[in-house]
Order: sequence, then structure tokens, then C-alpha cells
Amino acid sequence: MNMDMFDKWSELANMDLSAAETLVYKGKDKDYISAMYHCQQAVEKILKAYIFSALEKSEREYRIHDLVDLAECTELEMSENMLMLIDGLNPMTREARYEIRISKILVQIDFEIAKTYFLRTKEFLEWIGKKLYERQSGSQNG
Repeated sequence: MNMDMFDKWSELANMDLSAAETLVYKGKDKDYISAMYHCQQAVEKILKAYIFSALEKSEREYRIHDLVDLAECTELEMSENMLMLIDGLNPMTREARYEIRISKILVQIDFEIAKTYFLRTKEFLEWIGKKLYERQSGSQNG
């Protein structure tokens, strides 16, 4: 198990989570889409943290940004709420980058939606950390 790799990617994920929190609670209405983008980035990076550290897969092999594909690669059993989070955030990697599309989805994202996604993203990052700890504990005992 490569804990240095987990720490590296986890730190990046937490930086995005922190940015999302700032945008949700201190930003303006137009910042909610950016908050959602940072939530997507945090989930992508924590999934990669798990894949690269727990499964010891190469970073070169996983230059993908699709959260659904990455979640499947972890081989973790995720709750329905986690899968809904991943589904909801997955389009943000594309949608939030292009202003022409922002106008279409911006009207759908308000404070409550952004806050909910931020809180669920935070829980998801914590859950992945626990799963890695369990895996590490199991391999040390086994």
C-alpha cells in the first residue's frame, strides 16, 4: 500500500474541497457552479488516491476524468447516495468549463444544492479515507 501516493492525492482533493466550501458559503450566486466543479475535482482526486494507493495502480493508466468509471475502478461497494453524488457531479468536469453551457445549468444550482453537494463530497472524502484505513489494517493483520 502506497500511503505517500494517498497523501499526495488526498491533499489535492482537500484543497478542492476547501475551495468549494469557500465558494458555497462566501461566494456569490454565480460561484455555485464553481463550487460544484471543485466538488467534482475533489471526488475525482480522492478516487484516484484510493486507486493509486490501495490498489497500487499506475497514475499513467488512469488519466480519466469520468467519476463513474473511476468509482468502478475502486472496486468499492458504494451506497445509493454515493452513486447519486457521483452521477450528479460527473457532468461538472465538462459543463463548468464552458460558459455557453454554464448559463443552462447555472439556473438550476442554488445555495441549497451547492451546500448539499459540498457536504456530501466532504462525507465521501472521509468515507474513502476510512476504507483505505480498513484495507491497510486488514492487510497488516492478514
